[in-house]
Amino acid sequence: MAIGLILCGVIYEGFVEGMQLPARFEEDIFHCVFMIPVTIAVTMLVYIGCQKEKYDIEKYNKKNHNEGLAKKRGTLIGKISSVIMLIAVIVFFLLGFVGNYWNISWIAFPVGGILCGIVSIILAKE
Repeated sequence: MAIGLILCGVIYEGFVEGMQLPARFEEDIFHCVFMIPVTIAVTMLVYIGCQKEKYDIEKYNKKNHNEGLAKKRGTLIGKISSVIMLIAVIVFFLLGFVGNYWNISWIAFPVGGILCGIVSIILAKE
């Protein structure tokens, strides 16, 4: 039905293009009428798409069946990555304040990021 409304709007627009406009009327008024069924149709399509997504049982089962394990892995990866980056900050400040190596202490952050990537790859299921 929504696609039919869009087609009706397109057909209407085709008829309007060939018509002689009455006096004191602008073309914009006739083109505005084209947008009314298109707006209704787009609203219908979005609503129907949301409803289809809501009642997709297979997708829901796939998502919720493996979600508990994935959450635990994601939390573990997040915690380990946080610890790695905190260690990188400690190394940055120790090299900077104790050794006055501010010019090279920034290396701790890219190394920490690479280590976080390695942890993510090792602990990820897929």
